[in-house]
Amino acid sequence: MAASLPSLGNCKNLLSLSLAQNKLSGSIPPLVIGLSSLSDLYFSKNYLTGSLPLEVGLLKNLGYLNVSENKLSSEIPGTLGSCVRLETPRVEGNLFHGTIPTYSSSLSGLQILDLSRNSFSGRIPEFLEGFNFLQILNMSNNDFEGAVRTEGVFANASAVSVMGNSKLCGDVPELQLSLCISKGSRNRRLSVTSKLTENDHSSVSPTKSLFKVSYQTLLHATGEFSSENLIGVGGLGSVYKGIIQHDGTIVAIKVLNLQQCGASKSFIAECEALRNIKHRNFVKDMTGHVGDFGLARFLGKATPTIYTNQGSSIGVRVFIGYTAPDYAMGSEVSAKEDIYSYGILLLEMFMVNRPTDDMFQDSTKIHNYVKKALPYRVGEVADPLLLRGGEEKTQVKMLGAA
Repeated sequence: MAASLPSLGNCKNLLSLSLAQNKLSGSIPPLVIGLSSLSDLYFSKNYLTGSLPLEVGLLKNLGYLNVSENKLSSEIPGTLGSCVRLETPRVEGNLFHGTIPTYSSSLSGLQILDLSRNSFSGRIPEFLEGFNFLQILNMSNNDFEGAVRTEGVFANASAVSVMGNSKLCGDVPELQLSLCISKGSRNRRLSVTSKLTENDHSSVSPTKSLFKVSYQTLLHATGEFSSENLIGVGGLGSVYKGIIQHDGTIVAIKVLNLQQCGASKSFIAECEALRNIKHRNFVKDMTGHVGDFGLARFLGKATPTIYTNQGSSIGVRVFIGYTAPDYAMGSEVSAKEDIYSYGILLLEMFMVNRPTDDMFQDSTKIHNYVKKALPYRVGEVADPLLLRGGEEKTQVKMLGAA
C-alpha cells in the first residue's frame, strides 16, 4: 500500500496496530500515535519522515514500539519516558540524532533496546546500567563517545553491540574497542592522529571517500533485496548487487543472518582483515576485487604454525573438499593449507568439477584423480571448452601460415 497514514483518532479501544512493510510516506499523525489503548504499534519498513510525535507519551499501555527502517529524524522525545510499560522500543535504521533523553527509572522495564544505524551522539547514558530487565542493547553505528559502561547489561558483552562508534573506548576485549586513555596521553595521541589524517587526505581522492546510506537506500538499490540481485549465499548471510540511485554507484551489500551463531564475529573478522591486508587483488579504497574474509585469522610472524582447540577463539573452519586432510585431522594451521586450498580451486576451474561432487565421494580425491591422468590423459579430465579454445587458436595459426 502506498499512501499517507490515516487518522484513527476515533478508534478508542484499538489494542494493536500494524502498518509495517508498506510504502507509507509522510509524518506520523499525532492522533494515530496518541491512542492510549494501544499496547503494540508497528510502523517499520516504510518511508515515514519527520519526528516521533510528542504524543507518544500518551501511550500509557504501550509495550512494543517499532518504527525501524524509516526516514524519521529529529531527537527522541523525552515524553517517551511516560510509556512506563514499554518493554521493546525499536528505532533502528532511521535518521534520529542528538543525545538519549534521561529516562531514569521510568522505563526500567525495558527488555530490548535497539538504537542502531542512526546518528545519536553524546555519552552512553548511565541510567542504562540500572535497567535490570534489559537483555539486548544495540547501539551500533552511531556517533556515541566516551567510555562504555561496565555494570548491568554492559557486564554481558554478548548482549551489547556498540561497533561502528569510532569515538567509544572500553576495556572489554569482546567489544573490539580501543582502550580508554588519560587526558595527557590523549592529547599526544590526537597530535599524531592529526598528522596521519593530513597525510591520508593528501593521497586519497575525494571521489573515494566513504558515504553513509540508509536502509531504504539499500532497499531501493537491491530491488527490495530481490532474488534477481542475489550474488551468493553463505553460511552466515547473503550478498546482493545494488545500484545507488542518486549517482549510479554499483555496490555489493552483505546481509548478515544474526540468528546464525558467529555472524557478528564474522563481520568483525572481515573488517579487521580488510583493514590490515594490502594486495592488488584485494579490496582497495573499498573498490571490490576479492574481499570475503568472514573466517579470516591472522598468523603471527614469530609463530608459523598455530594449534587450536575447541575453546580457542582463533580456530579456523574446515571446508570439506578444500581443506588438506592432515589439517582436518590434526587442527594444524599454516601457510601450506592455503596453498593446498588454492590448488584445489584451480583444479575445480580447469575441470568444472567441485571436490564435493559424487565422483569424488569414495576414497578418490580430486587431486589424486587429476594426478593419475598426468601427463598423457589430460584431455579426459580437463573442461572440453578449454581444449576447444586451444584447437581454434591452432587452426587460426595454420591458416595464417598457409
